[in-house]
Amino acid sequence: MAMMNNGDLFVKMTKILLMANHAVVNLTKD
Repeated sequence: MAMMNNGDLFVKMTKILLMANHAVVNLTKD
């Protein structure tokens, strides 16, 4: 159970990091 929860948290964190990185790229383009 703990392993699955950690995996779910990892996926959420990865998505947040990807979204943040995408936003930074858009900002730096201008």
